[in-house]
Amino acid sequence: EQAGVRRWLERRGDQAALRAWRRDEQRHRDFVALLLAARERLKALYAEPLAVDELRVAKKREMAELKQRYRRLADGWGEGRGFDEWFGRPLNNARLALVGTYEQWRTAFGELLCREGGDFAAFHRAAEELSRLPPEQRDRRLRALSAAADQGRRRSCP
Repeated sequence: EQAGVRRWLERRGDQAALRAWRRDEQRHRDFVALLLAARERLKALYAEPLAVDELRVAKKREMAELKQRYRRLADGWGEGRGFDEWFGRPLNNARLALVGTYEQWRTAFGELLCREGGDFAAFHRAAEELSRLPPEQRDRRLRALSAAADQGRRRSCP
């Protein structure tokens, strides 16, 4: 999706729209990073030997801190805060997990597109091949793609 939109905007030559899209993409990445970090903190919290009431209080505190972290982040954005509505609804593990599930392989598929030279047809064939792998093998391959993407962040991809 991101590659397709970026290419479309570049071909249109609308530099203002391209800048706005890049700004929004960075905000999205910041939002996801904020949520994934909260999930990790909650995971560590659940591993602690706490009584149910203590855990409930600690989780409520973590969710309140997550909202505060978002407010500080979004205050730096100025206009177009973007995720205020998302944070306006009650936070719970299911909502955090949903974002994590959706975002989990985003960088892996971006790396796959790069490896296919930015060719969408080749990318779709490679993604279909991945879908046919047994789950453990597919996850291993996707983790390797994610790691490669993290190591090569500075390289340009078509």
